[in-house]
Amino acid sequence: MKKKHYQVLGISLFSSLLLASHQVLADEAAVTTPSSNTTETTASQTTTFTDHQLLNQTLSKAASEGIVVVADDSVSYDTKQAVENDYQAQTQTVNQVVKDYQGAKADYQKADQAYQDYQEDIETYQKDSQAYQTYLAQEKQYQSDYKDYQNQVKAYDTAVSNNDQLKKAIKLLSRNTIKTRQFIKKP
Repeated sequence: MKKKHYQVLGISLFSSLLLASHQVLADEAAVTTPSSNTTETTASQTTTFTDHQLLNQTLSKAASEGIVVVADDSVSYDTKQAVENDYQAQTQTVNQVVKDYQGAKADYQKADQAYQDYQEDIETYQKDSQAYQTYLAQEKQYQSDYKDYQNQVKAYDTAVSNNDQLKKAIKLLSRNTIKTRQFIKKP
């Protein structure tokens, strides 16, 4: 059981490491000015990071998941095809990071739930253990009281037996006394 708990703890630590360290690099970052066409990230809008629509959507999705999106230095390309290839490569990379992040997040949530369940199990165990210890103390007291009761019953039975024997002896003595009186009167 300890091994399972160590696995859960390891998974949760690993997941928290993954959750804390994801960064996505983009070649261009839009400067936010009131006159530009850059938009802020909201639930229904996307942020403009580059002039490539698919990459912007992917980066916005990553940002909405909680992944920190960081722009690196600008890179110059000789052809538009090279730029498009770079955008596609970045899109694939960001999608993979988002997928990994979502998987790590799901694993973390499972591990966190397992840990919460484990904590509840510990509390239940401690309460049950305390109740069991109380039961054992009560059982010990009961056994002691029962032994005392049995000794008292034995003493009572002995007293009753002695009393019965005494009654028999008195009855026998009284018969003998009556016979003796009869014997004495006849002469």
